[in-house]
This record gives sequence, structure tokens and C-alpha cells, in this order.
Amino acid sequence: MLPDTFETARLLLRPVAAVDVAAIFDTYSQDEEVTRYVIWRPHRSRRETQAYVDRCIATPADVERTYMIVGREDDVVRGAFALRRRAPHRLDCGYVLAQRWWRQGLMTEALTEVSAWALRESSRLVADVRVQQPAAQQSLPDET
Repeated sequence: MLPDTFETARLLLRPVAAVDVAAIFDTYSQDEEVTRYVIWRPHRSRRETQAYVDRCIATPADVERTYMIVGREDDVVRGAFALRRRAPHRLDCGYVLAQRWWRQGLMTEALTEVSAWALRESSRLVADVRVQQPAAQQSLPDET
């Protein structure tokens, strides 16, 4: 089972919930600059965001868990973090962070805590970085 939460000095990573739809949509899911760095397209409606949240909630927590990244002191949504167990010994992750929170070391802080947990669990954590390429070169890397 993946943990219910992660805590750092500034952040709480907690499971995504139905009440997060508005915050996700308003904060980052429709932002083209933010979604430029992820594998999904910007959401055009709250209905799209609701469908995403529903999928996250429906996924068994021993397979994948999507966490909201929120401030510990203000409970403001900063982004999301997905942790996936690809095999008993292997995890991978992905994240998205609203522009307002870029360049503040938040993902380093979150990844440090998640990595420490993964090492305690004797798992291998794999980060898959995908950067937008010119249209003629776009392709997704092979999954290994």
C-alpha cells in the first residue's frame, strides 16, 4: 500500500479528493504553460478535471496514488504528485506544479521525502522526465 500522506517542512501531500476539482482547474490544469511539461493536454472544462479526479480516486491505492501538494500552513493547492507501483520493487512518479510555485524548491522538498520513504521500503524510484520537443520530433520514450 502506498502511504496516505507525506509531510515536509512546507508541504503536505495528501490523496486527491472530489473537493479538489475547482482548485485543480483554477490553479493549473487549464494553464498551457504548466501543461506544456506534462503528457496530458490542458483541461478545457471542470468536467474534464472531474473525470481526472474520479479516475485518480478509483485507482487502487496499492497500484497508484495521486496526492495533492498543499501548503502545510495555508492548505493552498500548489500542484499534484502521482506515485505508481509498477512492480513490488519499483516505483515511478510524476508531478505538476502551478506556475506561482515554480522555482521555490518545492518539488525538491517533496521528492526528497518520497525518495527517503521509497528507500526505506527497498523500492527503486524511477523518474521519467519528458520535455516538449518540436512537433517533428515528438515521441514518447519506450517504457522499460
